[in-house]
Amino acid sequence: MAIRKIDISREEFDRINEVENFLYNYKAINLAIENLKMELKSLDETTIGSIEYKDSIGKTNKFNSSVENILTRKGLLRLRIEHMETKITQIDRALGILLEIEKAVIKSFYIEDMCYFQFCSDINVSERTCQRIKRRALNKIIISVYGI
Repeated sequence: MAIRKIDISREEFDRINEVENFLYNYKAINLAIENLKMELKSLDETTIGSIEYKDSIGKTNKFNSSVENILTRKGLLRLRIEHMETKITQIDRALGILLEIEKAVIKSFYIEDMCYFQFCSDINVSERTCQRIKRRALNKIIISVYGI
């Protein structure tokens, strides 16, 4: 049995890792989006006071305003939410183009965090075939998210 050399660029390797990380953390990312939206809502409901002078009062050119601090925090939260929602939407759309068996393998392996032996019998294929299906489906997802 000969060992097959796999030759991929660093960029391709990084893309594979990023997609796999998003798939492994799919549920956690969806939960994080909900939690960040709740935090953003609570910041909207927070009453805003006046200028705080908790730091040194001198020629620092730093203006500590609770209004500015809250607006900055809200802006950062919105950016994080938008970034995560974009990635989740890309992954959802990519999952939509997969065949049913490919989708079942990807969801079982990555999203449900199951081992091959736990779901291969459910879809009536061998573990090796599941690995091939997973690799083929992962390539489709990478192409749909990043292009060729």
